[in-house]
Amino acid sequence: MTQPLTATMIIMTYNQEDYVADAVTSLLEQDCRPVEILISDDASTDRTWEIIQEVTRDYQGPHRVTLNKNARNLGIAQHCNKCVEIAPGEALILCGGDDISVKSRAATILDTFEREKALLVFSRVDTKRLNDVKTASTFLKEPPTLYRTHDPKDVLPSMALYVGATGAYHRDLFRKYGSLPTVDCYEDLILGFRAALEGRIVMIDQELVHYRLGGITTRGKNNLSKLQKIERKIRENKRHTIVLQQRLLDCRAAGFDTRALQDQANTLLQKNRKKRNKMIFKRRLKMITATINGFFKFKSNQTPSEVEN
Repeated sequence: MTQPLTATMIIMTYNQEDYVADAVTSLLEQDCRPVEILISDDASTDRTWEIIQEVTRDYQGPHRVTLNKNARNLGIAQHCNKCVEIAPGEALILCGGDDISVKSRAATILDTFEREKALLVFSRVDTKRLNDVKTASTFLKEPPTLYRTHDPKDVLPSMALYVGATGAYHRDLFRKYGSLPTVDCYEDLILGFRAALEGRIVMIDQELVHYRLGGITTRGKNNLSKLQKIERKIRENKRHTIVLQQRLLDCRAAGFDTRALQDQANTLLQKNRKKRNKMIFKRRLKMITATINGFFKFKSNQTPSEVEN
């Protein structure tokens, strides 16, 4: 008789004191067979960790709860790697520290893993419950790539595969391809491509997560100066370069002929580097312009006697 798939729900938190109680509670209330719940905090500087302890202290339910707090902030990728090392489950269900999982989420995902033999399972999200109408209406105007196709050649250049907060992964993705890059990047962009290489992806056409917009990955995009926007784009470009480099390595590790994909990845990397160089030049130009404008503003504010001296 086949043993049921073991599972760990992993919630990674960082400075989410306003929302983490609801996020953690939604995992404790999962209506499914007993699973491991790993709650891991990435050295928050607010009350996130204290709230996690308060919410879980008197829990008497069927699920096993494990708490972890990092001594220093690791960032998304390294934090995810550490959680994968700690988690005992074969199915790893990731959860956002500011999102809410519906009660049937774990059960639905585990049933899909076991029925479809998938390596990646993800779902749709509800954005109406946790966001205002205007904000919710702006989300996913275009469907992410894995909503439309699982073909690796279409997935390779994409930096929007699915909503990462809905992702659940089989540990085999780590066994075959290794850990995530140690430099910071988003786990869904790496693991989604790996699953596409293997051709084992299932999308659940249900809203299993109440998704909060403006979280860690989307925070602070508004009200930026022109220079700050350029800086942000440079950081995003760096992350994209890291993702493309890892996808190239994963093509080589796939165990079958991926030469066409490797050529495609190298071409994309070259284009990305050129784009980065242009943005760096634009940043320098902005900084020089700001310095010159500041000098002339200073001179114009001086009195005639100050100028003579």
